[in-house]
Amino acid sequence: MRVTLHDPAGRVGPPPWRVWAFPALTFYGVEERDAWEHTLLARPERPYQTTVKTTDSLWLWDAAPSLVRLGFFFPAFKTGGWWSAEIQPRDGETWKGVARFCPWGNPRPDGDAPQLPLSVVAKRGRQGWDLQVTAEIPPG
Repeated sequence: MRVTLHDPAGRVGPPPWRVWAFPALTFYGVEERDAWEHTLLARPERPYQTTVKTTDSLWLWDAAPSLVRLGFFFPAFKTGGWWSAEIQPRDGETWKGVARFCPWGNPRPDGDAPQLPLSVVAKRGRQGWDLQVTAEIPPG
């Protein structure tokens, strides 16, 4: 998986940006200390890159499940928590949806949680999905 930001209004400042992507498998939420320890730098031309194993691929033996639950930390955009997304990838297609904000320690977003648009290009590979995730930072 590769992750970057698209910020045409310049709200988050110039790259590189700190990013962390992880499987949203927690029942207890994510802690801020863990997020900062795992961040790496991302730029549009050199995205953050990681491998993520999801619940479905671990327990249902499907390396490319129809629903992928991911968490993201974009501290240049918003602190105080992390972003939760349920992505429905389709091979060769772009999925457009949102990630919803979760305060630190919360396992799921509230119903009225702030939303962050995502664009995800998916390709099915031998070992699961190859995802190119772009967080679309909204203007002002």
